[in-house]
Order: sequence, then C-alpha cells, then structure tokens
Amino acid sequence: MNQKVLVISGVSWDSTHQRHHKVVEFLDRNGYQVDFISNVKSSSVFSLSKIMSKISNKFFNQRSSSTNTKPSDKFLEIKSFNLPYKTIINKLFLLIVKKKLRFADYDIVIYYIPCQFTHLLLNSVSTKRVIYDCVRNFSGWDNITKSVVKYERLLLQQVDRVLVDSYYLKDKLSVVHSDVHQILPSVYTQCFHSKVTGRLNKFAFFGTVSNHFDESVLGVLSKCNVELFIWGVDELGLSDKYDFIKFKGYIDNECQLLTEIHQTCDAIIIPYKGSMDGVIPAKLMQSLSTGLPVFVSSFYDSRYLNDFLYVYSNQQDLEDSILNFSIKEHIMVAKRSKSFSLENSADKFNENLKKSLLL
Repeated sequence: MNQKVLVISGVSWDSTHQRHHKVVEFLDRNGYQVDFISNVKSSSVFSLSKIMSKISNKFFNQRSSSTNTKPSDKFLEIKSFNLPYKTIINKLFLLIVKKKLRFADYDIVIYYIPCQFTHLLLNSVSTKRVIYDCVRNFSGWDNITKSVVKYERLLLQQVDRVLVDSYYLKDKLSVVHSDVHQILPSVYTQCFHSKVTGRLNKFAFFGTVSNHFDESVLGVLSKCNVELFIWGVDELGLSDKYDFIKFKGYIDNECQLLTEIHQTCDAIIIPYKGSMDGVIPAKLMQSLSTGLPVFVSSFYDSRYLNDFLYVYSNQQDLEDSILNFSIKEHIMVAKRSKSFSLENSADKFNENLKKSLLL
C-alpha cells in the first residue's frame, strides 16, 4: 500500500501522547505515508494562560511535553506557524509549508483545527477524502478566536466525514452533518481488579494541573482527611502550597502510571472547572480501567457516563460522596466500569479507525 495522508494538527509530535498520535500510528502501521503538519493554532498566540503556563513550567521545573518515537520513515512532521484569525499573512505561511510537503495530492486529509490556514491548505492540495477529527467544542472554549468558529462552519460543508470523541460533540455535530462517527478514547492497559476495602484515604490526580483544575475541591479533601497524589505536570504548584498534596512526577508509560496509581491510592479525582462541554478526557477512560472509584466534576460527558463515575455538582456533593462511600455499591460500579473499559480497548479503537478512515 502506498497511499498518502495529510494530517493538520494543533499539537506537535512531541506533545503529550494523545488521539492525534494514535491516529497517525494506526495509519503508519497500515502502510500509509503521513505528512503531519503540527502546531496549527486556534487560540491567541500570546494569551495570558499560555504565558503563565510557560512561566510556571520554568519556575516549578515541570515537564510539559514528551518525546514520542517517530512511527517510521514513512512519517514526516512539518512544523508550522499560523495566526488563528483571518489574515493575508497566513498565505505566506502556507507557501512555506507547501514547499515542505512531499506530495501535491493525498488520498485522505485529516484536520483537527478549522482555521483559515487549514482552509487555504485544503484548497491548495488534491485529495479524495476530507475528514474532520473534532476533539474540541471550539465555540465554547476559552481564548478561541471567532474566526475559527466561522471557519468550522465553512469547512464542515466540504468534509466527507466527521469523527468525534465526546458525546457532546456527537450530539452537536450530528445536527449539521449527516456522517458523524464517535470513537471514544481507548485504554491500552488491562483492567485492574477493584481493591477498595475501606475508607478512602488517598486520592490520585494525573495529567496537567492547569487553570481548568478546580482548586476549590482541595478544601473538601483536606476536611475529609484525604491525601492527594499528583502525577504529571503541576503548573499551579499545588504540592508546594499544601502539606497533604504529594507530587509524584511525570510518567510517560500508561501501564506504569496506572499501576502506580492503583498501588498507591484508593480513588481518583478529576476536578475540572470552566467550559468542559465537548471534552471527554482520555484520563477518564484510563481511570475507569483501574477499578478505583472515580470522582469527577459534572459536565456533559461525565453526566453521560454517570453509571461508571461518582459525579458531583458542588463541594458539598463531593464531601457527601466521599464520606458516604459504599464498598458494596462500588463493587457493582467497578463491574460496569470494567466492562465499559474492555469495550473501548486499543483493539476496539483501531477497529473503529479502520471502519472510519480506510473504508
């Protein structure tokens, strides 16, 4: 097979391993040559949150990215730059990128960022199929430029198929496009057995502690005499502010990470704030595979998965859920979680990609 795919991504190849990487790795295994255009921007280049994140990472010496193995010599990353709003400058950036493309025609174009730069690029190459893999609710996300929202509506008119991960995005985009496929985040590790036998004393959070982390829940955890262990990137420096928080560092390997969480903690908490509609965190699926109780703030997708999670709507609700935790009830929750995790394994993810991309 000597087919060619162009992927237009908002993240670089060395960003935290996520859906973009899994799609490219799948294509590479199936013999496709992939040109991967990275760092296409949808939000303000100099937003306050981005500046604060960079400063925080520098001062707290946190690791915010990883080094991912290149799939094969069939893969090429082309680092790009664009402005997220409509401007003639993007045409100049397009000329620079086009010189680096290996091909003038592609069998498939997959894009993640619906901005002017993507629109210009789509109109400058030949392709048989265009697929929009939508993993963000752009119209409701912080710092997204209005131009991106307008181009999303425009580009949907020339898309053959839309892929989504979130239930919210599936429901939203199914109204405006006739061919929407949902592929949930996958779990690469085997499911663990539930080990909870008594009171919940140690909670885990993994990933990036950023401005979407609801710091107000820490008062509840402290009141309930709970220790919080953080794996990942602590941009807010929580482990320096609170004695009951322990920072465990950054672990790339998913199996190693979840094993350590399972051995150390009694429960997992995912406390998000702000606009979360259109988001189904990969850590949600990973957490369910551990068999531990997963406490998560209320948003569209967490409510959709309420049978597997302990969804709380406010601080009092979270406190009551922790203090009134029932082992007997959790045995049933863990069984449902295990079944759901197995239904969304890496094999299932690849099977869904095959149906959605290659047929």
